[in-house]
Amino acid sequence: NNTVTVTNNPSATTTGGVIGINSQGLTPLLSTATMSINNNTVQNCVLGGATSTTNSLTCIVNLSRPGIMNMNSNNIINNSITATTATTGILLGMSNSGAAAGTVNMNSNVIRNMSSTAASGQMQGIVNSGVVVTALNITNNQLGNASGGFFSSTVASIGSLFGIISNAGARTYTLALTCH
Repeated sequence: NNTVTVTNNPSATTTGGVIGINSQGLTPLLSTATMSINNNTVQNCVLGGATSTTNSLTCIVNLSRPGIMNMNSNNIINNSITATTATTGILLGMSNSGAAAGTVNMNSNVIRNMSSTAASGQMQGIVNSGVVVTALNITNNQLGNASGGFFSSTVASIGSLFGIISNAGARTYTLALTCH
């Protein structure tokens, strides 16, 4: 139950990124472990300044390797890349990149009011790139809702917009995917 707000306005040319919540301490794989990143709010984070060209803003990320990974009921609201020279920045809501022996749950999360001035960057809502063996559940998430849309941009952009991405997993895992 954390609330995270980060603002970074670099005055010199920089690369790198801002991460709101980051879990990366559990390696190698511990199949008996359960990890949870639940009930957090990451809001009003800004990657700004005049010279932030290739930076990224990631709200919640897991790189750890538990048997069960829970990333549920998080609110990711009003986060933005506003740098005047933003070119290839990635704005990422939530990501699991850790390998899991069993199950990954990314359920009942709200991602809304995201924005970017990146001319060719990407907006990624929910991403799983971790190897899942048993089940990947990405259910009942809201990419925008009555309180605000998913993403907006004030510049012409050739960047990609991804709501939900899953590009990893064993051939035998079960996928449950719903979105509202």
